[in-house]
Amino acid sequence: MRKTVLLSITGVSKTNGIPDDAIKLFTTGYLSGEGDSWKLRYSETSPDDVKDKNHVTLTMNNGAITMTNSQGKGADMVFVRGSRYQGVYRTPYGDLDLAVFPSEVSYRIGSDGGEIKLSYQLDFDGQYASDHELHILYADKSNGRTTAS
Repeated sequence: MRKTVLLSITGVSKTNGIPDDAIKLFTTGYLSGEGDSWKLRYSETSPDDVKDKNHVTLTMNNGAITMTNSQGKGADMVFVRGSRYQGVYRTPYGDLDLAVFPSEVSYRIGSDGGEIKLSYQLDFDGQYASDHELHILYADKSNGRTTAS
């Protein structure tokens, strides 16, 4: 199955328990899969350069979520509750070691809508950087709604 979906994405980071302003994105994407194996694809632009698009793929399989970026920037991350993932954060100025430790990894895929929730600690070069929450709601575009039920 593959269908076009409307997405509401909210991200919040906290440093030393103090939350930053939430970042919100409303966009369209594509959901495909069946059973317990799903892919959600969408594009986002840089706030500094609208021509700079990043294509994000979230793969959900057996309770784990993998996030990949198409542009070779940022980081690809694997979220498994209670498991530390170590990778690399790519920047134009060089790479940094990155680690994520998720405290919440959940998703619900429904025929007319669903949601993804991630809460995790982020470390750079072995040092605590911040805590993050990512909440994605999606709805089948044919329903004309922008939030999941």
